[in-house]
Amino acid sequence: SHALAIHIKNDLGIDYNLQIGHLDDANMAKIEQAVKDATDSKIPSYLFNRRMEMQSGKDMHLVGTDLIVKVKQDIDGDIKLMSWRGIRHRTNQKVRGQRTRSTGRTGTTIGVMKKSAKQAQAAAGKPAEKK
Repeated sequence: SHALAIHIKNDLGIDYNLQIGHLDDANMAKIEQAVKDATDSKIPSYLFNRRMEMQSGKDMHLVGTDLIVKVKQDIDGDIKLMSWRGIRHRTNQKVRGQRTRSTGRTGTTIGVMKKSAKQAQAAAGKPAEKK
């Protein structure tokens, strides 16, 4: 989150206005280590993305594929428990109370191709692909 980024920058003493492309390798390594070890540092727990985790009861901050896997496991657990959220997930309906009668993004969408790409594919004799 933005608040976590500000807190890490303040802890490490990095200039707030400095763009990430202008950081040297040492500062990049410090930032990566700070994000990886967020629970061990003095960052407040309300900035973590996994507070009071179900199995361990600890506050954690997960990044990358660890976060994706954990969210997927949470959804699968809801489905297995047959909770309201799990049933909504299983039937591919909205989970957070949104209206479903006339709005919503469901199903696959057809991507928009640029005019030049369409002409190039037509010249090559290939059918247009969806994005």
